[in-house]
Amino acid sequence: MSEDRQLGAASYARRIERRWTAALGRPVVLSPRDWETVLDWHTRGIPLEVVDEAIEAAAERATERGKDPPRGLSDLGPAVDGAWATIVGGRVGGGPGRGEPPPAPETAWRARAAAEPDGSPLRSLLQSLLDRLAHGESRATLDAQLDRELVRHAAPALLRDALREIDRDVAPHRSRIAPARLAEIRDRAAVRRLRQKLGLPALGRDRS
Repeated sequence: MSEDRQLGAASYARRIERRWTAALGRPVVLSPRDWETVLDWHTRGIPLEVVDEAIEAAAERATERGKDPPRGLSDLGPAVDGAWATIVGGRVGGGPGRGEPPPAPETAWRARAAAEPDGSPLRSLLQSLLDRLAHGESRATLDAQLDRELVRHAAPALLRDALREIDRDVAPHRSRIAPARLAEIRDRAAVRRLRQKLGLPALGRDRS
């Protein structure tokens, strides 16, 4: 699995494309929506084995029911996300006998805010969001606001690095994607890449 993390997005996408072709039994080209899904998986470091298992499971279910497999990779998103969450949860737990719960995402947000210099726009944003969280505001609302504002509040050098990486990864697929769709993919990928670089996980669902 560690080798997958060294693959560029283009190589990662081509391997998935080949496996998807084999599952469907016909040549396929990733659609813009498929490409966005693959870029998300690559950014999050999801190994090819996890995607491959989801593809195989979808093909087996379709055969059992006498139907065609899903036409789009995005339809596999819930299966891939579920499998990856299980793997990550096991790693965070630290193995048998430890049973310690993973730290709350807001702990990571506080650590990032503390690591930012005084006067940093990102520090001010995170402190404001954390204060609203402490007063009971919806986690989903705060996550969405961070996604909307992170690009504007991140350090310019960090943003430039993230955009260069995304442009490099997307370059082999530019001819397949409409300019407007490409801009949308680039914007969403920038937020995901910045969250990853800054260690800002999703706050998740509100707790009952």
